[in-house]
Amino acid sequence: MIHRKKGYTLLFAVIVSMLVLSIATFILSISRKQAILSSSARDSEYAFYSADSGLECAIEHMDILATSTLVGSMSCGGGPLNGVNSNIAVSQTFIINGQTVQGTSTFNMFTGTGAGTSNTTQSGTGSCASTSVAYTITPAVLDANGNVISATSTTAVVETHGYNIGWRPNPNNDCAATGPRKVERVLQYTQS
Repeated sequence: MIHRKKGYTLLFAVIVSMLVLSIATFILSISRKQAILSSSARDSEYAFYSADSGLECAIEHMDILATSTLVGSMSCGGGPLNGVNSNIAVSQTFIINGQTVQGTSTFNMFTGTGAGTSNTTQSGTGSCASTSVAYTITPAVLDANGNVISATSTTAVVETHGYNIGWRPNPNNDCAATGPRKVERVLQYTQS
């Protein structure tokens, strides 16, 4: 008797190979998605901590930022940060409405590591914070005899935008550089 069962082993090997290849492709797909999610979480953390640094700097220097006259200079992080000058240039606009002063102070600061290059794709290297302090100074209210009814008060709202990348060093010193992995986190603080 002649048996004509040729090719059965080859068919079985092809089916097993396709099954193993499908499982391997599935595992690689999951691994790739996990890597993307973890890098996204890391980028988000860098942006959050940059925003937190800007907020802390603004709160520390509220006496300079929430006034109609910028007196003194600001430096956050104890001086130069990793070779990058951390002295902060503050710009300010304000209006006087009667005796009430309303204004905004803004500044940008580098919060990353290294030389602060703007177009890096490595998270954290070009991280920065863009911070604004909107304030209202209300003068004291006196009665007819000159007694103080309510003292001078200052209300300030600090809003800081933190970015994982985007720092543009001298002469710009801002957070305006763009990139496909740029993440923004915003923190807000109100003081009255």
